[in-house]
Amino acid sequence: MGAGVWDMCRALLALSEGDASVALGIAMHVHAMGSAAQQRNWRPEAFAVLCAECVNPGIFVNSVHSEPEMGSPSRGGMPATRATPVDGGFVINGQKRWATFAPALDYFLVSAAMETPEGLAAAVFAVPASTSGLTLIDRWSDGLSLRQQRQF
Repeated sequence: MGAGVWDMCRALLALSEGDASVALGIAMHVHAMGSAAQQRNWRPEAFAVLCAECVNPGIFVNSVHSEPEMGSPSRGGMPATRATPVDGGFVINGQKRWATFAPALDYFLVSAAMETPEGLAAAVFAVPASTSGLTLIDRWSDGLSLRQQRQF
């Protein structure tokens, strides 16, 4: 629709005035989708489906990469989470440290290591929040980090 980064920043600023936590969750969704669009690591048809779902019915996604053993893989670490191919998809086993907006997400973009002909490689999987066996452990709802500050 022609909106750019500056437009998104202004929209997030307006949202943050009402609820900083919601603005952060939306910012992470935009970041995850923007990164996926820029990196072009997805099969085009799969990314088109995810983009269409973001618009209609209107879903939320976020990247879920940090793990207890290594923190963020952004510095080149291999995820301890493993993806094993099975008929019709993959079984993913692992534990992630945190995911901003987790209770509201429709998909978790999960990094996992998998065997390839060239050896172990990291990949990202779109895991629906409704996936059997997926468990969210609430260790953050009593934290102060996302609460809006008030001046008195």
